[in-house]
Amino acid sequence: MENSTTIEISRDTHQLYSGMKNPGESFDKLLIRLAVSIKENDSDLLTQEDILEIEQSVQEMKKGNYKTQAEMKAKYGLK
Repeated sequence: MENSTTIEISRDTHQLYSGMKNPGESFDKLLIRLAVSIKENDSDLLTQEDILEIEQSVQEMKKGNYKTQAEMKAKYGLK
């Protein structure tokens, strides 16, 4: 393997990763597979902007700046 390095991991971590490997798969290939999977699924995660907006909304709710479901139904003529 070109430009390889050694990393230190605990026995528990080694056991965990060993259980995730496909038959014949190297740890290098496993880590690449996991990194790609995480990167592909990152689009589903909340961004920092999303988290900030949620935090701001929570603060507004704590201040009482919200409308109840009943109020919204009445406003829009829903039952």
